[in-house]
Amino acid sequence: MAVTEGHDHALTEAALDTLAKWAKNHKIGGGENINFSISRQGAPSPAFLAFGDCTPFTPSGKRGILKGQPAGNTGAPVSCFENSGGALDILQQVPCTFSFDLNTGKVHLSGAFPNNLPSNLEFGVEYFKRFDAVGVENILFYSDQASDNAGYVIAMQLVAASEGRTQVAHSPCEAPPAWAALGRPLRPSMVRAEVRTPRLEPPF
Repeated sequence: MAVTEGHDHALTEAALDTLAKWAKNHKIGGGENINFSISRQGAPSPAFLAFGDCTPFTPSGKRGILKGQPAGNTGAPVSCFENSGGALDILQQVPCTFSFDLNTGKVHLSGAFPNNLPSNLEFGVEYFKRFDAVGVENILFYSDQASDNAGYVIAMQLVAASEGRTQVAHSPCEAPPAWAALGRPLRPSMVRAEVRTPRLEPPF
């Protein structure tokens, strides 16, 4: 059966409903927190990764809005940009804010991004797949339309209490996590770079 635009929309709506259920009660199935990870590819700058805890939830409309942890809190959103210089690649970490409007399916990132990127980035999502990784539930989306004409992939993760430390102990600025394949793999020199980032550990 051919996949229609209406069918795709229905799958996306169902996935957003699931995220709303997680947000309203992230203890479902032994959950501990809700995580996000984003990979961006496209002009006018190189790819970047962003990640963080988006457990904070504001009910509104049909579903509500997920938001990143406030600055200074464990799991506050961070974006990582590669800056090549000399013999060592350095990852520049840029604090950012994150929100995911589950009513409209739009994701918003804001920060002092380098490489001539706008300070505010927004994209709509389409559902791609749902999968379980070692007891951690994930929903994967790709961007439909973006404010900067780039392509995005976002993974939303319900971290189980028993798996939380294992799954989120490594940020993409330290060593490639399970979802690093969504973006460009980190080179060994990048993994060895002297970069320090807060570890995302429960509460997330």
